[in-house]
Amino acid sequence: MKDVNQNPLNKKIINSFLDSNEFHKVKILIFEEIDSTNRYLSDLEIDKNTLYICSAEKQIRGKGRGNKKWESPTGQNIYLSLSFQLEKNSNLNGYSLMVGLAIRDSLNELYGINSKIKWPNDIFFENRKFCGILIETKFENNLRKIIVGIGINVFMQTNDHIDQDWTSLKLIDGEKKFDRNLIIGKLTSKILNYSKTFEKYGFAHFQNAFNQHNYLKNKIVTSENFEGKDCKVKEVDAEGKLKVEIEKEAKLISSGELSFKIKE
Repeated sequence: MKDVNQNPLNKKIINSFLDSNEFHKVKILIFEEIDSTNRYLSDLEIDKNTLYICSAEKQIRGKGRGNKKWESPTGQNIYLSLSFQLEKNSNLNGYSLMVGLAIRDSLNELYGINSKIKWPNDIFFENRKFCGILIETKFENNLRKIIVGIGINVFMQTNDHIDQDWTSLKLIDGEKKFDRNLIIGKLTSKILNYSKTFEKYGFAHFQNAFNQHNYLKNKIVTSENFEGKDCKVKEVDAEGKLKVEIEKEAKLISSGELSFKIKE
């Protein structure tokens, strides 16, 4: 594919698009092939005040939420993980939603793509998924290490192994010239900027913005958690919990509690 050949990952170019003044050091790791960028940073002992950016042209064992496989063909997409340290007592309720908002806002600013965020960790364009987010945490040296895993379909136009409706940036707008290095640099900066605000004010600061781009809002979903009963999705609260209505009864759902399907 022409776009792929002209757009290899390049740490110097990524670094030129970064705005990461709050870190004393930035370490960018680029691999031709890796089992998982999240796994690599999870195993790596990181330094305080250092931002780690890990990306690869191909992932062999890319994973999403619930250990689902993330399709990772060579050179076609963004397979990215970020790692840095937060205070041990940091409240991360709603953090994955904030990351989703940062990615959505970055792509809208760069390319005018007005996407929606599907609670708790996906980004959709017109009912098709093109981005997934996986947040993992570990405790090291009395600090919390966070790993932000991001997969974005960029140039991919065919894939017979994905079992849901999907799209890519190239399929969304075939006329635009997408640059993976630019996207990585800009969305990393946006995530760091939003994270700084998140540490001060929590998800409540982002609640209204998220609900403006909430893919599930007002949709009817079914869930085995509620014996297959129809649930009407309302919005998310100040801690990132999903508000649903089941037989006129309001409930709040945490991200780990609900597995559902959107009712056609």
